[in-house]
Amino acid sequence: MSKIKRFIKRFCTRPLYTEGSFAYGVQGCLFLAFLGTAVFLGTFSNYNEFHLYAGILTTIFLLLAILNRIGKRYCGNLQSHWLKLPYITTMITIVIAYITLVLTSSDTDRMFVIWYPIIVPLLSWIWQFIFMDKFTGEEQKRMKALILGVPLFIALLAMAGSVILNTFKFVTLSVTAAICLAFINTVCPMDFTRTSEYWHPELKQSRYDGKAMAALRQTKSIKKTDQQKMKLRK
Repeated sequence: MSKIKRFIKRFCTRPLYTEGSFAYGVQGCLFLAFLGTAVFLGTFSNYNEFHLYAGILTTIFLLLAILNRIGKRYCGNLQSHWLKLPYITTMITIVIAYITLVLTSSDTDRMFVIWYPIIVPLLSWIWQFIFMDKFTGEEQKRMKALILGVPLFIALLAMAGSVILNTFKFVTLSVTAAICLAFINTVCPMDFTRTSEYWHPELKQSRYDGKAMAALRQTKSIKKTDQQKMKLRK
């Protein structure tokens, strides 16, 4: 049980959010709303399922953009509930993309579209859990980083391969989109949470102000410089 708690803390801790994060959320939601509007207008004369989906998605993404805008205004203190908003809007966006893919996929592709974006991230989490406490020595850090990055590398190859195959019409667009969604779901827990206070406890008190990410970059730069000096000494 203690290992599970440590695993959750390491990979699920809230990341370092700043006002820039909310601004990025606004821009991303507006861009998705623009794409939804384009699909809505493109199918206006020939009403079909995509017309209905696009109208609903456009409305939802506009609401998320407004929420992020409000969150940016009220995220000034550490206890603010608005700081949870980037997590919520990201999850909603992923779920919306997933449901849309399932609803618009053909009967042939549906089972793949349903299960692939779920199974791939779960397998990556199991892989992370197995090797979390392995290779703890200082000289084994690179080996551990390579091993933990295997699921991400495989998901990236699958995404690149599906895009190429889709270009030559060997796989459908819904299959390609499902593989891309699985890649996103794999990246989020493995890389995104590395900006959390678990990895950078020195930023716990200032992680939400405007200087938090600048301090994070400075910390990384100092660590990199120290590693280079150590190599030169050897």
